[in-house]
Amino acid sequence: GIVTAIGLDINGNGDISGNLSVGGVLTYEDVTSIDSVGIITARDGIHVGAGVSAVGVGTFSGLDISGDIDVDGHTNLDNVSVAGVSTFTGNIDANGALDVNGTSTLNFIESINL
Repeated sequence: GIVTAIGLDINGNGDISGNLSVGGVLTYEDVTSIDSVGIITARDGIHVGAGVSAVGVGTFSGLDISGDIDVDGHTNLDNVSVAGVSTFTGNIDANGALDVNGTSTLNFIESINL
């Protein structure tokens, strides 16, 4: 039947076979499974074990990617530090000074404006 209560404490299992609507704050520190369609707001990190697929806008204060990044389209990067070997398959357009420390090899130079 229907239970109407001012306060409800469940000390065992609570099984709900239908929908659950919460009008206030739902707090649970150890949620083991969340299926979310829509907006996710998190107080702490969101950890995804099987991969991330995002459509829309993603805003991150930091992003650590240990695998490859494949970006299609135009990308603006304000400050980039590259450690290791970088390979470019197109033109490199340096609109400011280009400082090279160490050995540099240029195979073909069409023109240099000094």
